[in-house]
Amino acid sequence: SSADKKTMQYSLVKTEDGKYFKSNHCLAEFFYALEHSSRFNTPYGTLNTGQQPISIREMEKVFDQQDEFPFQGSFPLDVRLPWTYLNHWWLVQREYLSKVFEINGEQAYQFWTLTDWRNHDGYNLHRGIDRFVYIPDKGIVGGSYDFYFLFEENWGFIEKGRDRHTKTRDELWQNVLEEKVMLAEELR
Repeated sequence: SSADKKTMQYSLVKTEDGKYFKSNHCLAEFFYALEHSSRFNTPYGTLNTGQQPISIREMEKVFDQQDEFPFQGSFPLDVRLPWTYLNHWWLVQREYLSKVFEINGEQAYQFWTLTDWRNHDGYNLHRGIDRFVYIPDKGIVGGSYDFYFLFEENWGFIEKGRDRHTKTRDELWQNVLEEKVMLAEELR
């Protein structure tokens, strides 16, 4: 489940000019990294650098065919829909390796998370990081939290902070399909 992989119980603390500042919100996520064949199923929260890559676009086609995942109405990552639900999410949600590439001479692995948008009226914290780049011995060095950019734009509950919602649902969906992530400045 998401509860044992994610928590809001921590805060980030920053010191500046002898003053301490504590974050109001801090989503911490825990992952286990390993490398083994795709033949073995890996549970949610596992970064398997040895699995066969599959992109979000490729997985969307699997869902569209409905042969391999019957009774699933729509692709659960589609942010254009008002609500999605992944049948048996507790069994099938997981991180998929999308591609392997190099950043500054180091092997990097880009992952994406298969889960749904089951929360109608708030942050979808259970989703966690949607797409991310992992470098062994460094950890996660970039990513995207789509629920952060989608919340409010869809439902308008909070008027503050609207500047982060400059994209439409269609534009956000293109970011998902193109697997865009924000990288740490040190790696650009």
